[in-house]
Amino acid sequence: MATKVDKQTGRAGVEITLPGGTRLSSSDAFVTNIMLAEMPGYFAHGIQLSPGDIVFDVGANVGMFSMWVADQYGDVQVYAFEPVKPAFDVLDFNIARAGKGNIRAFPFGLSRSCTTTEFTVFPRATVLSSSRRSRVDPLNREAMKRALVAVGRQRGFPRLRWLPSAARPRVAGLLADLVLRHETKRLSATAATVACEVRRLSQVISDEHIQRIDLLKIDVEGAELDVLAGIEARHWPIIKQTVMEVEGYSRDSVVIAAMLRAEGFTNIDFEQGAAQRELDIGLLFARR
Repeated sequence: MATKVDKQTGRAGVEITLPGGTRLSSSDAFVTNIMLAEMPGYFAHGIQLSPGDIVFDVGANVGMFSMWVADQYGDVQVYAFEPVKPAFDVLDFNIARAGKGNIRAFPFGLSRSCTTTEFTVFPRATVLSSSRRSRVDPLNREAMKRALVAVGRQRGFPRLRWLPSAARPRVAGLLADLVLRHETKRLSATAATVACEVRRLSQVISDEHIQRIDLLKIDVEGAELDVLAGIEARHWPIIKQTVMEVEGYSRDSVVIAAMLRAEGFTNIDFEQGAAQRELDIGLLFARR
């Protein structure tokens, strides 16, 4: 991973090389590494792609998923949707630099109606930008602290082994709180509320004359039900598979699963690790 500075904005960023060799620019090293580690996890529970398949990447951010899919699966057509301009600009740059003619980027999000909606944008970590996220507590600090301690407990607190075992969770929590307070202040300092365009998924299907969607990937920071509400009944049958990260998992995953079953998805799986449970997020996989 290399650190770089944008010559026009002077803003520091990072650049990584994906497993397939494609370079990808982003704004935050920590978040970029997390995103990269998550990529193989989307292709579990029978989710798969073949040459010629069509993928909708809803909540594309800087293009990690789109570029990873194009690298791993070759001849697929990816439609990438990102409403937040700082993220879209990097997405567009990444696609152009890589010469990925099979990825098309759209500067709007998908929702239940065609309108503009206010997003809280975090330029220093655009992946957190959302129509649902708090500007004053973008990391959901208390839940994130519990999640970090849960991960540490799973790993045996390797950096705290010099402490008595009973003290390690408390010290880990204190350290996590210090880091998260600093990160919250850093992110909130440059946050802004921006009006972003959103459209209905069915409008895109009609406008682009889409005949099938082999994989619908959704990662929209809590607005998953809004995306699904933008699909008309006549278009559900063309969607073959979907995988999504669900926020408010304890509440919305049940609702989403019921909706998908009603639309003919017979294979539905859930995945949630210890850290994800603390954050009330998780993955949902569905196939026909």
